[in-house]
Amino acid sequence: MRTFKLLINGALVNGADVIDVINPATEGAVAPCPVADEALLNKAVAAAKAAFPAWAARPLADRARLVDQLADAVLSRADE
Repeated sequence: MRTFKLLINGALVNGADVIDVINPATEGAVAPCPVADEALLNKAVAAAKAAFPAWAARPLADRARLVDQLADAVLSRADE
């Protein structure tokens, strides 16, 4: 199975633990999912708070374009 990491402040980091994502139809494991502990959570929240002023200052049209690009990237890999 593929290994996943948490994205915190632009860096991929290991979780403090890992749990299996379960397919409810088959009850089989789909993939391992990293789990944050309190320290990782606090780092993620601090990074989000620090990034928010610059994001909020961007014009709405720019933010919409970036969200659309993200959606397109996710959809392009939907089979994965």
